Amino acid sequence: MTTIFKYKLHAEFGTVQEIKLAMGATPLEIAWQDGSLVMWILTTDDTKGLESRYFTVYATGSDISYSNLTYIGTAQTETGNDKFKFLVFHVFEIVPDDMPEAS
Repeated sequence: MTTIFKYKLHAEFGTVQEIKLAMGATPLEIAWQDGSLVMWILTTDDTKGLESRYFTVYATGSDISYSNLTYIGTAQTETGNDKFKFLVFHVFEIVPDDMPEAS
C-alpha cells in the first residue's frame, strides 16, 4: 500500500541525518509544523526493502560541503528578531556516492 509519512528533520545547518525509507520513496514537501522542521515522504509500507537515505539542511548564504546533492525543498520560520525576521532552511538529499567514508 502506498501512503504518506512525516519525518522530523534536524534543524541544524550542515548536519547529516540518516532516514531508513522503503526503496523508491519520494520526498514531497518540507515545512515547519509545531516548531519542528518536517518532511513528508510518499512511500510504501513495505519494510522488506529499506534503504538508508541521507538529508542535510543549509541556510541561505552558507557554504555547501557536498557536491552531489538533490534539492528537496525550502522552509522558513520566524525568529522573533527584528534584524533577522526569518530563518530559511534549504533541504537536500545527499547522493550516496558523495557520503564521507565511515572511520
